[in-house]
Amino acid sequence: MIIRYWTNPDKEKITSVNDYLFIMVKNASLNYLRGKRREEQRYQHIHSERDDKDDELFNILVEEEYNQLLISLIEQLPKPNARVIRYALSGYNNKEISILLGISINTVKSMKYSAIRKLREYFNSLY
Repeated sequence: MIIRYWTNPDKEKITSVNDYLFIMVKNASLNYLRGKRREEQRYQHIHSERDDKDDELFNILVEEEYNQLLISLIEQLPKPNARVIRYALSGYNNKEISILLGISINTVKSMKYSAIRKLREYFNSLY
């Protein structure tokens, strides 16, 4: 701080050295505190982004594991029920499934309900 005072080309214009040095120290302190706060915010932002990405990756892995489990359970269902569920999961409605499989809509509904009930029982047994 004092070096800045001595190297200041306008030091002849300064009327009170004590006041000048006091203001200089105050401004340097405020600048330091602002810089420290900005640095903490940067690190906090980086850590929160990393945590969000870790949570997102974990959720993706859990979802993928559940999907794999669901696929293996669908394969264990009776073949007609498994076909109905696969079509339903692909986005087909009951009428479209009945046309594709050549069966009545009520048969599709009962097969779908039976398959969903079995899958739900298994997933509930996990917890």
